[in-house]
Formats: sequence, C-alpha cells, structure tokens
Amino acid sequence: MIEFENQNFKVDNWFLEVGKDFNFSEVISILANEKIQFQLGEVYKNGPGVLKFESGVYLDFSESSYSWHADTNEFEEITIDNQEDYLLNGIGIFDLAK
Repeated sequence: MIEFENQNFKVDNWFLEVGKDFNFSEVISILANEKIQFQLGEVYKNGPGVLKFESGVYLDFSESSYSWHADTNEFEEITIDNQEDYLLNGIGIFDLAK
C-alpha cells in the first residue's frame, strides 16, 4: 500500500487494504455508500476510464492484470474485458494549484 503526503496533497487510503485489489465496480459501490460525488472521465484516448473528483483527484484503472510466477520464472498478463472488473491502478491529481 502506498502512503504519500506533501505540502499540496495527501493520499487518504481509508478504503485500501494491503494485498487486496479493488475493481471498478467495488470502488463505485464504496463511493456511492459514502455519498462521494465523482464524474467518469478519460485520461487516455481509448483507454480505461477514470473517476474524477471536484478536488482534482482522480482514480485510474487498469484493463490488465500482471503476475510473476517465481516457480516457472514467467511473467503473465491477463486482459480484463469488462470495465466493471478493471483494477484500481492509481490515485493522482490533475491540478496541484487547487
């Protein structure tokens, strides 16, 4: 789990758990339960959507899952077909001036 804070920004990781991935639909459900408003946006053309907040913070998602198999020394990429299953990939901010 990543913890970050500087003079402009602090990641409040209240819903994150060590060793657990959250998918798009789980994050939407958490935000709805907490009554947190957001907009669906796009960062990359034809890429997975992001959830944007009034504060300028956004959550982005990955359409792939990666794993390393130490026993076979192989890397595996799994493509995720449905947006509701995309994995939470990062937390960022668009405008540090806000």
